[in-house]
Amino acid sequence: MKEFIIFLKRLVILLLVVIVSDIAIGAVINYVFNKQKSGKYFITTYALNKTNEDILIFGNSHAAQHFNTPLMVEKMKVSAFNFGVQGQSMSYYYPVIKSVLSHHTPKLIILNLDCSELSKNPANYQRLSIFLPYFHKNKYIDTSIALIGKVEKYEAWSSLYRYNSTLGYMLFNMSGKSDNKSYKSLGFDPQYGNFCQKTPDESTKPPKTKFDDRVINLLSSLIADIKQAHIPLVVTTTPLLNGMGDNIYQDKLRVLLKNNGVEYWDYANDTNFKTKCDLFLDQTHLNKGGADLFTTMIIKRISDSNLLTSKDTAQN
Repeated sequence: MKEFIIFLKRLVILLLVVIVSDIAIGAVINYVFNKQKSGKYFITTYALNKTNEDILIFGNSHAAQHFNTPLMVEKMKVSAFNFGVQGQSMSYYYPVIKSVLSHHTPKLIILNLDCSELSKNPANYQRLSIFLPYFHKNKYIDTSIALIGKVEKYEAWSSLYRYNSTLGYMLFNMSGKSDNKSYKSLGFDPQYGNFCQKTPDESTKPPKTKFDDRVINLLSSLIADIKQAHIPLVVTTTPLLNGMGDNIYQDKLRVLLKNNGVEYWDYANDTNFKTKCDLFLDQTHLNKGGADLFTTMIIKRISDSNLLTSKDTAQN
């Protein structure tokens, strides 16, 4: 019995050492984490904590690489920031935008969605691991973490677990060597080169049609929240080198947006870009020249639509 009590005491001491070490090391890593000057974590942290710009842009790499926010600021004389993050989807945009709306009311939100945004893709939920360092930030973030897998919401209590896949990325983005996806670039991630000398990817058989009802509900809920906050919302789809044919997911998206009274600016088949290999980095991503042209078109359309003219401004 005495030996068992000694064992329990040692076990308790060991657990306390592990817990204290985890908390202490986590605090150090968190300090370093918040020193990042560029990259996806900088973008996410800035959105959750500090953004106060007039125009906010959300989406995946098609948003990050296609909306030249410095050009928008220069031409429109407003503030803007691009929160596009590579590989992300509606399951990421929803908690980020909901978090932003809790502390800031922008003059315009641009949400860029791919043609197949409403399709079911398990990888989209795995990519929500980007939220692990923000565990307990708010209920939207924690709900997203729980979607990664059955045990993530428990493992996320460990600081070492939350940051274990971020260290190399974190150290690189502390250096400030890249202006892409930084405060200096206002989140814009310009790409250089063109697709004219490259071989197109071989076409693959499209997967069986399967809608993600959760994504559809998230988008509908987000639209309602943005409307309730009286913020203009525009949903865009950026240009594709070969355009987009019939797409059941995009058809559903178009109907959903129309039923909710949301403007949908679809450039997937825009003739200014279609087949213009000199404007593309690959089949779905514009290069810097293509992004400048696309952004110029967006600037004009925003201006022509008077989206930034509030009731108060109109009265003045």
